[in-house]
Amino acid sequence: MVRSRVAFVVALMIALLMTVSSCVPSKADAASEVDDGSASASPVRTPPVFPSAGVIPADLLVDGLVFDLTDAPADRNLWVPDETQARCAANGIVQDLGAARLSELGYRPGTQGASINEIALNDVERRAVADRFASCVDLGDAVGSLLMGRDQMSGKQAACIADGLEQRNLLLPFADAFAFRVPVDPFAGDGALATAMLDYSAICLGDDSFTWLDANLPGVVAGEAPAPTTTVPGQADGLANRTGSAGG
Repeated sequence: MVRSRVAFVVALMIALLMTVSSCVPSKADAASEVDDGSASASPVRTPPVFPSAGVIPADLLVDGLVFDLTDAPADRNLWVPDETQARCAANGIVQDLGAARLSELGYRPGTQGASINEIALNDVERRAVADRFASCVDLGDAVGSLLMGRDQMSGKQAACIADGLEQRNLLLPFADAFAFRVPVDPFAGDGALATAMLDYSAICLGDDSFTWLDANLPGVVAGEAPAPTTTVPGQADGLANRTGSAGG
């Protein structure tokens, strides 16, 4: 692959990443974001009911966070953490922030404007949320799904790039995007994330790999769509928790 082709691919990937900042999954607008939940294989679910006043019990807060981290519409192509990962993160968040603080800030599951990354946490508390999220959740799987988008590259190629970023310890910005509600900026700091994306795009992507099915790009002639990509757990693409793929 010529380097100009790789640079074009990375520019498209960066444009996608810089739009990412996660919220409650049932309220999200983009199916390709690093999101905090979905239970697409489940019927319609309802969040646990919180008391209207007073300090919410810690176990109920944990259940609420698990709901938020594992709930999304069935027709959305979102990466989801499994319940074990979600409960690990939820337990840690409640332990670090405390039931009284979460109650004071008005955290409520399944409620727009009241999710864990929408309430008025300070930067130290958001850092704790990001660290717990990163320590419990398979960020490689999440980032692979984000890069895959709406089947804009194959699962194998997306997982290859995500594995490379993980090898360079460059996945934390995606946890930060969730906790701080900010876009992922590959050029932040020393630009190591952008450099790694360029490097691993050259390794993982072929000349014909990065086809945007739902975008009209200047100077690009529409061609045939690539073959469907399977993202069923246990399949070779390695994106274990991806749901609703074109080939799934």
